[in-house]
Amino acid sequence: MKLNRCDDVYWKALENLISTKKIVVDRKKGSRHPRYPEYVYPVDYGYIEGLKSSDSNDMDVWVGTSKQKTINGVLCTIDNFKNDVEIKILISCMKNEIEAIYDKMNEGTMNAICILRQGKLDSLSCKIEYEDKGGVSK
Repeated sequence: MKLNRCDDVYWKALENLISTKKIVVDRKKGSRHPRYPEYVYPVDYGYIEGLKSSDSNDMDVWVGTSKQKTINGVLCTIDNFKNDVEIKILISCMKNEIEAIYDKMNEGTMNAICILRQGKLDSLSCKIEYEDKGGVSK
């Protein structure tokens, strides 16, 4: 078996998938989960409209405060309570935000690993909208 060691191929493919989609932030930093109020979001959280995840819902995404719109990495998560495994994409996250997300995703019944992108981070052309602000782009 030959392993593909060219990370750029993966990240470029992910960029291409996302660049034609709209990112919707429906849970702002500091807000509480609608069903689990003890869960507070450390960073803006939402989904990529039209990009399906393994649970058939739109792909989850964490959106940080960096001015450069880039893919920083992915989280591979396990939720033992929901009996669920997912991937969550990190976009425009600062180092402290990635650490806060990682810590949050490793609380309680959750476990996660973080795969960070190495090298040059290319800018995304996707649109980011905030639901609670009536679709104002970031």
